[in-house]
Amino acid sequence: MPDAWPMGTPTWNANRNEHTWETKGGHYGHGQVPENQHTDPGPMPKWPAGTSPAPKPGPPPFPGRSAFGPGKSNASILLLGQQLVRRGFGKHYRVGPTRDWGDADRLNVRDFQLAQKWSGSDADGFPGPQTWARLFG
Repeated sequence: MPDAWPMGTPTWNANRNEHTWETKGGHYGHGQVPENQHTDPGPMPKWPAGTSPAPKPGPPPFPGRSAFGPGKSNASILLLGQQLVRRGFGKHYRVGPTRDWGDADRLNVRDFQLAQKWSGSDADGFPGPQTWARLFG
């Protein structure tokens, strides 16, 4: 169906044209349908000319530094590992990311941090808010 109003947007007044109704596809108001005996409840509001794209989702919220490190096991570690692999920083995983923090996670995070041109304590292999934002951004 064409996204058009062949008889114009509906108004308070009837505007019935059987030939247009039968030959042109699109949207019609109550007052434009030949068989109807009533009109629309009022003028149509202005519709946007086009559809705007859906907003791009932002990064998932940073779970905090305490979610990562030796002995930790949670969904955030798995999510981090999956994103590292998607971004091309998963070479230290033997099988793939898991919920359990391991040395492969630290090495892959460090590789990502070094790729950001970070050094020293900024490239320690533990994700902070900046690492998280850039990795998911």
